[in-house]
Amino acid sequence: MINVIWIGLILISILLGVINGTTTQVVASVTTSCKTAIDITISLVGVMTLWLGLMPPRLAYGPWKIFKNSTRCRRWRPMPCVPF
Repeated sequence: MINVIWIGLILISILLGVINGTTTQVVASVTTSCKTAIDITISLVGVMTLWLGLMPPRLAYGPWKIFKNSTRCRRWRPMPCVPF
């Protein structure tokens, strides 16, 4: 559903750019926005890789396991099918 919305927004902007005669501005704006999106994505990939590599060992052997084991009988389980 969201793909349809994005395609609609893109087509409307291109159509309005053609009608108003500002296709060069539309193309420049799309290019700038794509460059910004790629820069943000590349910077977030580094942070995500760092945290996804650091967290599993910490969750398996660190203080979280001690906390989890010490509060096992006191936790209320609103959704029993979701594992702790």
